[in-house]
Amino acid sequence: FLGKYDFTLRLPPVPPGRYEVRIGYTANPQRGVAQMFFDEKPTGIPLDMRVNSGNSAIGSVPDGETEDGGVENDKMMRNRGYLKGPTSIVQASNKGPLRSNSQSLRRIVTIVDFPTTTPHYLRIKSVQDIETMQFHLDYVEFVPSTYWEEETRD
Repeated sequence: FLGKYDFTLRLPPVPPGRYEVRIGYTANPQRGVAQMFFDEKPTGIPLDMRVNSGNSAIGSVPDGETEDGGVENDKMMRNRGYLKGPTSIVQASNKGPLRSNSQSLRRIVTIVDFPTTTPHYLRIKSVQDIETMQFHLDYVEFVPSTYWEEETRD
């Protein structure tokens, strides 16, 4: 999406339960700043998609530069609402996992309890008046609490 955008995605229904809702995107200087809403409720501060994972606001450190393979860094990033890209997706251009790409990020949009199986809505609105800024979205994840409470690198 480009410019002064304000759009809503109808997301698929998921079974009842507690979920972490995430988006996957690629950061770069042409991206913009967007406010997200889940089922009409704002989901925290706007997301600045120009900032890559090495920025101090996100704090990613490459796994090979840590003594524990990135475990503590992953926890710190999660506390800030971010995760590295998944290891299960390989980037076509460099044949490496998205986890090792400093521009590949996942943002935790919200944590929500779904009482019933119904569709949900993710609204994304530009908070800038710059017509050349982009919003980028690779995927949306619905991660059950039973998984993210014990999540590994994937």
